[in-house]
Amino acid sequence: RTIGRWEERGSYGIERVMRDTLAGHKGKQRMQTIAPGYKTRVDHKDNIEAQNGYDVVTTLDINIQDVADAALREQLIAQNAWWGTTIVMECSTGDILAMVNLKRNEDKCVEVQNYAIGVPVNPGSTFKLVSAMALLEKGVPTKTTYHSGLGDRIQVGGKKGATVQDSHPIGRETGGVIDMRTAFAESANVYFAKVVHDKFYDNPLVFSDFCRKLNLHDVMGLEYLGARKGTIPHLDKRHPSRYNALANMAIGYNVDVTPLHM
Repeated sequence: RTIGRWEERGSYGIERVMRDTLAGHKGKQRMQTIAPGYKTRVDHKDNIEAQNGYDVVTTLDINIQDVADAALREQLIAQNAWWGTTIVMECSTGDILAMVNLKRNEDKCVEVQNYAIGVPVNPGSTFKLVSAMALLEKGVPTKTTYHSGLGDRIQVGGKKGATVQDSHPIGRETGGVIDMRTAFAESANVYFAKVVHDKFYDNPLVFSDFCRKLNLHDVMGLEYLGARKGTIPHLDKRHPSRYNALANMAIGYNVDVTPLHM
């Protein structure tokens, strides 16, 4: 879906949006018949030389793309998933080395949409990196501890707060008390919901503004390929349930961002 195509079955991707650049221009020339079945070009003021189109260079690596495609196909079938995307990024440069988008159609996988840039979704646990960054910038030490709940459902923020649960008991060896490093390594929902709620309770807008400062909700210059904006709510006093939303945002809910934004 990223490279795209230009044909009757459909036009999309780079092939469509950069068609004028890629296609070049036809030429024309006047010909003279010199014998049956033989023609030669003659000089004429109306002759126009054909011009080749330009090349478009991407950072995609065809070998990495092939491996990522095969892996995603295997997992979509194994997990009985509706659709999926895989992005491989070279972190030191931001270069995208592979971008695969597939939808499961029974026991086959087909390309129908560029989910990586065009479908904002709840990022879930990957958003805990953003939460950790916000906490560190606020000066919260990584040694700050909270009780994980050991897999139980925990209500964060009082009776009207968010209900949060971890996928597995975390911190059994310490009686459930864990610090930020352990919480990040174990992807602890309860910990991040608690610490973000507590540290930003006085002004939840500080947390949402930090998320917006990272441009997770904004355009990224790929709108011509179908990229869409995300949604990061303003947790000001006009928000109907900003404290509940604060705890949920900490673990990647109440926000919508595209996979490539993350």
